[in-house]
Amino acid sequence: MDVCSLPDDILRLVLRRCIEYHYVSKEKFKANVRMSVSDGAGNAKVETNLDQVVSVGCLGTVKRVVLTVFHDGSPFPAIDAVMEMMRAAAEEWTGARELLISLIPCGNTFRGVFDVSRHDAEFRRISAALAALLPGLRRLRLDGKDNNSVCRGLYGRLVEFYASQLHELHTWHPFTADPSCVFKQLRSVWFNYDDATGYQLPRMDPARLEALTLRYWPARHSWAPLCMNSGANEIVFPCLTELNAHCHENSCPLLEYAVLPAQVDDICLNLSVPILQAAANMAIAATKRLSIKIVIGYNRGDAAVLVAELTAALAAANSLFENSREAEELELYTNCRWITMDPKYIAFTLLTRLGVSPITSVDTMLVLIQKLPRLTHLSFECVSMEDIQADLSVPDPGENGCAEPLGTRIQHMIVNIDQNEPSWMNIVPVLKCLMLRIPTLAQLSAIQAPAKPVLEVVSAYGQQYPHLAGIKLGLNDSDDPFACKGSRDSFW
Repeated sequence: MDVCSLPDDILRLVLRRCIEYHYVSKEKFKANVRMSVSDGAGNAKVETNLDQVVSVGCLGTVKRVVLTVFHDGSPFPAIDAVMEMMRAAAEEWTGARELLISLIPCGNTFRGVFDVSRHDAEFRRISAALAALLPGLRRLRLDGKDNNSVCRGLYGRLVEFYASQLHELHTWHPFTADPSCVFKQLRSVWFNYDDATGYQLPRMDPARLEALTLRYWPARHSWAPLCMNSGANEIVFPCLTELNAHCHENSCPLLEYAVLPAQVDDICLNLSVPILQAAANMAIAATKRLSIKIVIGYNRGDAAVLVAELTAALAAANSLFENSREAEELELYTNCRWITMDPKYIAFTLLTRLGVSPITSVDTMLVLIQKLPRLTHLSFECVSMEDIQADLSVPDPGENGCAEPLGTRIQHMIVNIDQNEPSWMNIVPVLKCLMLRIPTLAQLSAIQAPAKPVLEVVSAYGQQYPHLAGIKLGLNDSDDPFACKGSRDSFW
């Protein structure tokens, strides 16, 4: 009997000791091979599910290969060990369509002694071997850690072998490819340049791109590789559905040169104030989702200057939101912790998601909740529990009538506080007010809040407010805090 034909529950029992995820589905098991190799003192130690995949006859169904290399010094012996195992299983993995490769240094010593420029032949050899093993790749993800020159050296050669066939390229490291290398089939691109200099964009056809993410690309570099079929100062994206631009310099040629289709599904802008102000006057396409992150004041500075910067940035953001009033999702995030939030900063009232870093009073939080009736997600990085003027009272359990709703549709909420404040325990009545007066609430994270008194509220009011039974809580010492732990990425 083919083991892969077994029902999922039986296959899980067979594989429970073979793979790290006890409850992975049969389909996911059959589609993934994971190989992690640690190379210390010249001895490569490989952890993998490859033997199990081969033993149950699923190698032909593998679609995705995940290769993680932890190396102290040269990574080549560890990579060779992995490739030898793969070669022993099959000379060609013809079904594999995606490769995720991560090179992670175990220490910093190799950075000073490993001369990348002397090892280009090794990079080419390894890239050729991987291309021979995985000839059908369409998606390539290149991860790593920090400013890793080894990653940049290997990835630059690896992408050259796959340039003509890749549909998706996702890399955390800039790389230098041969100028003759053209990515003719790319549809989805995700590049993180981390403000690195000396690297150019690879040549690609913007007419084919459907999703484009460029993070921290130095504005002063050439954008000519994206102008293959356009004028020198024009980049035409007729098929683009997702645009994600991160730039904290004073200009962003991508936004200045881009010619977008009539509607883009998703636009995410993480920009400095000057670029955001310039973007407000640009013809940003109609979009289903517009997300703007305002980046100011990484370091504490003069409060008046920071307030002026935030006010100018929010004015620009409001202009962009006004041009996208029909969007299904309008998101705004601010990052400055060194000033106090004022409700007047948020002038656009149709936002569906809001993330606030400036210190926010409970009174301001409640004003924003009622001012922005379309909100479904709301996050506060620091809510002060001092000097609360708002009426937080609600009827006692069993009393006739329920607390008056706040008139919002919020489903997900994060409330972080400063436990060093003398009045930090005021968080309990604040959360009580939110839980009882927002009947649409499905998830509430307040990881500094004590679990016991909050859960007592849920227990006491459970019959009177049936929606409490469905709220997932993330609290300080809860037995079952939900996974977000206050993290915007996992929560939103």
